[in-house]
Amino acid sequence: MIPPASALAAAADAESPWLGLASFTEETRSYFHGREAEVGELGRRVQRKLLTILFGQSGLGKTSILRAGLVPLLRPEGYCPVYVRLDYGQESPPPSEQIKQAVLRASEAAGHWTKPGAAAAGESLWEFLHHRDDVLKDAAGRTLVPLLIFDQFEEIFTLAQGDDHGRRRAAQFIEDLADLVENRAPRALEARLEADEAGLERFDFARADCRILIALREDYLAHLEGLKAQMPSITQNRMRLARMAGPQALAAVTGPGGALVNEEVAAAIVRFVAGGAEIERAEVEPSLLSLVCHELNAVRRAQGRTEISADLLAGSRDSILAEFYERVLQDQPATVRAFIEDELLTESGYRESIAEERIRKGLSAAGADGGALARLVDRRLLRIEERLDVRRVEFTHDVLCGVVKISRDLRQEREAKAAEARRRAETESQLAQARRDAWRARLVAGGCVVLAVGAIGAAAWGYVNLRRAEAAEDRVAAERDRVQVSRGEAEKLVTFLLDDLYRQLEPTGRIEIVSGLARRALAYFDALPAELRDARSDRYRAVALSRLGLALSLQGKTLEAEEPLREAHDLFRRLAARPDAGEEVIVDLAAVLRQQSRNAYMQNRPQLAIDTGRLGLEVILVPAARPGPSAAVMFEYGRTQMNLSFVLMRDRQNDPALQANLQAEAVFNRLLADPVHRLRAGIYFGEAKTWKIELLRLMGRGNEALAENEAALKIADEIVAKEAGNLGALRSRALLRSRKAQAALDGYDYRTAEALGRLVVEDWSEYLRFDADSDTARNNRRVARNFQAEALWRQGEIDAAIVQARENTREALAVGGSPSTVRGSAFQTARTDSIEAELGRVNDIDAALAAGKRLRELAAAQVDAESYCRAMTPVWNDAVRADLQLRVGSTEAALATARDAARRLRPLQPKSGVEKFNQRMIGYSIFRVQVEACFKLGRWAEAADAARELIAGRPAPDDTSDSALDWLAEDRADAAVAFARHGDIAAARETLALADAFNRQRRAAGAKDYPTRQQTAKIALGSGLLAADPAEKRAQFRAGLAEIAAMPPQPQQLRTVRELKAVLESELARVP
Repeated sequence: MIPPASALAAAADAESPWLGLASFTEETRSYFHGREAEVGELGRRVQRKLLTILFGQSGLGKTSILRAGLVPLLRPEGYCPVYVRLDYGQESPPPSEQIKQAVLRASEAAGHWTKPGAAAAGESLWEFLHHRDDVLKDAAGRTLVPLLIFDQFEEIFTLAQGDDHGRRRAAQFIEDLADLVENRAPRALEARLEADEAGLERFDFARADCRILIALREDYLAHLEGLKAQMPSITQNRMRLARMAGPQALAAVTGPGGALVNEEVAAAIVRFVAGGAEIERAEVEPSLLSLVCHELNAVRRAQGRTEISADLLAGSRDSILAEFYERVLQDQPATVRAFIEDELLTESGYRESIAEERIRKGLSAAGADGGALARLVDRRLLRIEERLDVRRVEFTHDVLCGVVKISRDLRQEREAKAAEARRRAETESQLAQARRDAWRARLVAGGCVVLAVGAIGAAAWGYVNLRRAEAAEDRVAAERDRVQVSRGEAEKLVTFLLDDLYRQLEPTGRIEIVSGLARRALAYFDALPAELRDARSDRYRAVALSRLGLALSLQGKTLEAEEPLREAHDLFRRLAARPDAGEEVIVDLAAVLRQQSRNAYMQNRPQLAIDTGRLGLEVILVPAARPGPSAAVMFEYGRTQMNLSFVLMRDRQNDPALQANLQAEAVFNRLLADPVHRLRAGIYFGEAKTWKIELLRLMGRGNEALAENEAALKIADEIVAKEAGNLGALRSRALLRSRKAQAALDGYDYRTAEALGRLVVEDWSEYLRFDADSDTARNNRRVARNFQAEALWRQGEIDAAIVQARENTREALAVGGSPSTVRGSAFQTARTDSIEAELGRVNDIDAALAAGKRLRELAAAQVDAESYCRAMTPVWNDAVRADLQLRVGSTEAALATARDAARRLRPLQPKSGVEKFNQRMIGYSIFRVQVEACFKLGRWAEAADAARELIAGRPAPDDTSDSALDWLAEDRADAAVAFARHGDIAAARETLALADAFNRQRRAAGAKDYPTRQQTAKIALGSGLLAADPAEKRAQFRAGLAEIAAMPPQPQQLRTVRELKAVLESELARVP
């Protein structure tokens, strides 16, 4: 018999101290290191409150913390841990009964109840744990507190929702659990007691001596939030589990395996798993770290070495997971792999838990020998857990699901291609046989005709064979007819898949399904003989190509998307040129041009995006201008205008962008009035409003933008409420909420901005739960995290802001994306690196630059070799290097690097608006380094020159949003100091007055954040330098120091703030 997961502790020993993907248990706790702080905090939370929520991303070791950390900590303190994982199957008892059984089993081993038999069948959890004077005691008579541990609680939102039975079970369980958590008597009990008070004495209504811990994946936190009406306590005592910090990860390597790995190699392993970050800044997934250590140790043992050496560390995160999976299954039949992939992974890619008996039967049917399951468990691919005395099998960890899903998808694609090839071969074989029959019949008939000349008597025989030939010809014709009928039916199905079903899937965002359908349709049309192809089949082949191209583009695979989109465009263009071309072909042509435009934008090819978008508009304008255009035409016209508005806006062409947007808005507004089209129109209306709001903000019309946002959000909320599963509606709402978060930032309402950012992250996380391949959704979630980070940063909560920003960097490095989305992550990564350097956390600049450099080069690698993006990237790398050199105190080196970068930037020739913006953005960062470096070095003439270039080189001179004007005021404050030091008093006074005017306006609007205080302190420095009266000088310098003293503690630790404080103190000391 195979032991359950908890019994595999014996497999961990001094020679094999890392468990790979298996979780640590009480038995293996001596090998569990690095999470002492989290275990301590979680223990304190559990002791303080009845309910504790532990949440974190998959792969962070929640189960190990519970089993090997928390339980061993609390068991000696008088707690009786009860592990609960529920079975929602129809044959299993109700969830509350399962929990009570688990409590009784755990309590039997820990002690005894003081009133055995008090529990009654069918009673609720609250009743079960509130019997008066029925207390759990250990052998020494000490009272024990039951601790119910619901690990992997997200299963109630996944596995429990598979059918009506599971959903009813889940609802009953939540109601029962809520009564226990909130310590309220169930309604059914209250009703019984109102009818008969005799039962009151049985229960202690004041008791609250149990503890409940819910652990779940972070991406299901929004689902948990949906229960707060029933269970308000879920919002009160939460602990977020983050990735391991670098020193923690180092302890996790050296703690269990100190004799097998030295400090240097252990640090190299941690850096490898962290993607190259230095130890002080590394953030590591414990499951991946454990797997890497386990795999390296396996190689060490195989090679007979005594230690793990640095040369064993090669490969990548994904390759190690893939190699682990392939190696585990290499000696198993292919049918075994197919069985476990199909049975133990849900359609959407989550772990499934299956009864051991069923798995054994399935493996046997797949051709595996009797020991296959034991080997897969021993190799840590699968694990067995006992639930309600039923042994169930599942993958050891969620981190494997991605690898398994990729393997399954590739296999299913191969199987589909093979089945299609077999079908084609069978059809061709039948046609060939019919032709052979016809040919043989003709030969016989021909011979009979010749013989008839000499022998009239043989005429009858010839006649018979002639009839046979005709019959054979009939069979060929019939076969052709059958093929044509089959073709017609097949193309009806393809039509449904590409048009009707696509329109149904489009709101759900299921990119992988769209991609799969398109590939299967293309396989059909590619196999179609030339004589059977016509305009209809060409149209559907073009539709399939466009769907495939769109899916690839949405996944961030913009280079792969080019070819199918180009081929679709060519086909549609030829079809549209035919005299009999219908309206649908014109709509198709406009749609594929719109897709090509957006794909070009994602590739950082803005001019191509604009030109292609305008071409699409020319195409769709023809049918749109006719009287009474169809809804299909108007939808495409609106979407084409909206796309053109978007790419123009991103190219900083705000006025024409707004005009195109107004056209799109008018179309969707008209379609909203039609009940048939209201839902779909509402989704696009919300998106059009999003970009209009952003345009108005960029044009300095923020108040208009706010009013537009509120009106559009009402429609979006209405659609989301009506169509909870419609991802298009969710996307529209998320985009509008993002604009509202930006408005809150602009209005200095940082708490609101942070809260809205969190809601938007939840919206996009929900979206990605159904459409995990969407590059755009991932990018938009990163934008929402940016709102959170910005709000936290401005409030002075810098470490919390860094956590959000680093999450974005990790995600971008892990999944990549289009050049556009990756480039955005690179900008934020550079800013975060700069902040960490200011806090003194960067010792190795090359190591600190590694993540951002990888992102910048990943974006550049996906565009043409001759493009501006390729040429600009090395200069961008050096601009970031110069900034980090300045932040760590290498001032001369920073100035030299900045000057060299400026020299190389000037010859570059940006063409489009966005390229010019990027050029100015990089130039801006270079000039800022030069200004600050010259300040520190006392080179005032150079500082003044650089300050002039800094102001003149604003990234977006036409951007009059509050944040852009804020940057300008900051630059003017610095420039005024440089001018004053250089002796250009008139320029200093003029520039300082402009900075001071905006600063006063900002403070009057309620800004009290630390960047405002820093700006105010800089203006006070300039004012003090320009003042003639010593008393005025002292007052200004003291006012600047007071602004710094009023900052939260963390910002006061930033190098620029400390240096500003030192300058103010020095100037104050010099005043007579």
